Amino acid sequence: MQTSTGHLVSTDYLAQFPPAVRDGYSIVPHRLEDDALSALGGRSEARVDLAGDSSLARWARRDRKKREAKLRRQGQRAARGVKRGRRR
Repeated sequence: MQTSTGHLVSTDYLAQFPPAVRDGYSIVPHRLEDDALSALGGRSEARVDLAGDSSLARWARRDRKKREAKLRRQGQRAARGVKRGRRR
């Protein structure tokens, strides 16, 4: 699922995408697989309303926040010149 847009795709359909596109998708956790399959309804792709109150929407919002925070931290480290690990 692409958590920024709510684009949900099956794993078979995702395998057809180029690797650069696949990187933008997160794997739905095992506990939400039934909800994801239900949302897909036998199709290869579907949209999830991220403003909704479904379990998939709640997970997508949390996952998106985590990804954005990680990118923000990486940007701050790059600005400070810290490559990896702790500063000395």
